[in-house]
Amino acid sequence: LLFLSGALCLQAVAGNETWTGVVGNNNWNIAGNWAGPNTPPAAGDILAFDAPSAGGLTLNNNMTINTFGGLTFNATAPAFVLNGNAITQTGATVDNSLSLETINLPMAIGASQAFTVASGGSLTLNNVISGTGSLVKAGAGLLTLTGEAAGANTYSGGTTIKIGRASCRERV
Repeated sequence: LLFLSGALCLQAVAGNETWTGVVGNNNWNIAGNWAGPNTPPAAGDILAFDAPSAGGLTLNNNMTINTFGGLTFNATAPAFVLNGNAITQTGATVDNSLSLETINLPMAIGASQAFTVASGGSLTLNNVISGTGSLVKAGAGLLTLTGEAAGANTYSGGTTIKIGRASCRERV
């Protein structure tokens, strides 16, 4: 009997979650707005943004879980704007879209984090990037760091631009 009760203990595993917005609101904590093994997303998941949703393109991270394995904007993604609670990134941010993608979330990085922007694409980070990690810009597209929403970036691991363009416009 004890053996069976242990077999019934389920645990969420990290997966790829894709924003669908089917429910028609912009909140990340609504299970019906996501497709994937964990809905809503669980810690460690990679979040993907793709086609336009019923709730619009300005999305609200109102989740209490804040550590994600990465963010991906798929090639067909329209111009999303991500607002809301701070996140901790443990994996890459990838922008495969030609639309301007905007992340207004405060972001902590604890290791070397790649920010890859496809040729012809543009990714803007409008809030503080903090932590001990380093930012590595890859891909031929444009990465813009502004810190406009809250002030200067404070990550301490350095910045490397491997390819493409990067722009820094910090608020004074």
